[in-house]
Amino acid sequence: MVSESLREQIINRYRDALEEWTWSPRDADDVENEVEQFEKLLLNYKTEEA
Repeated sequence: MVSESLREQIINRYRDALEEWTWSPRDADDVENEVEQFEKLLLNYKTEEA
């Protein structure tokens, strides 16, 4: 997994991008859940590539 500070940057940028794209504020918990799902997808992809 990524370092905690990098993870926070990703979460914040992702939330900002979603808010800009959807024109609505995003709940931090929603963003956290979406990032966790994305991390799992990345981990699965890396595992399949190996």
